[in-house]
Amino acid sequence: MPTNETFTQWLLKEINSRGLSYTQVAKKGGISHARISQVIGGEPPGKRFCIGISRALGVSRDEVFRRAGILPPGTPQNDQEQSALHLFRRLETEDKDRLLAIMRGLIARAERDEGER
Repeated sequence: MPTNETFTQWLLKEINSRGLSYTQVAKKGGISHARISQVIGGEPPGKRFCIGISRALGVSRDEVFRRAGILPPGTPQNDQEQSALHLFRRLETEDKDRLLAIMRGLIARAERDEGER
């Protein structure tokens, strides 16, 4: 997690990268469009807002809370693991099995490549 990126910068980047409008984020997250504008304008987000953003963007609550300064910053590795775990939990069992097979394949390839060096 970049330490020089503000919560507002991060939020705008995430909304824009998904091609969402504030209205879409508000609807998905169960928060008001006005509240999003207030936070973008610099007001502190608060826990309920962060929970809504987590739901709307499909990002773990912990990551949003860390970005908002509600939780202490984690290491980049922990943030990545939290995000991966959050997304993994949302998958159907069959898709989880597929993803695990892909991950095992990637690890096997990395270990093969390392052994060839």
